[in-house]
Amino acid sequence: MGRAEELRHLVENGRIAFRAIQAYCHQPYVGDMTLIRVDSANAHSDPMLGWQALVLGELSVHTMPGTHQQMVVPPYVEALAAILRREIE
Repeated sequence: MGRAEELRHLVENGRIAFRAIQAYCHQPYVGDMTLIRVDSANAHSDPMLGWQALVLGELSVHTMPGTHQQMVVPPYVEALAAILRREIE
């Protein structure tokens, strides 16, 4: 695949994703949910990031260090694993 063809492919995928996002209709979730957020999201005024409007059960919120991209790589992934371990047990 040439560079121009690759670029056209990326642009078309972006258009498809954008249309899907526009068409999506949020539905309430009947159950409990665990939200794991990163402390770089602290600038957001809502600690639940809007999820409380969709989760009809208990919403458990945990904050960990790093960014969204860093949360799955060392050393941050250890904090994520600890949260998941506590929630599963």
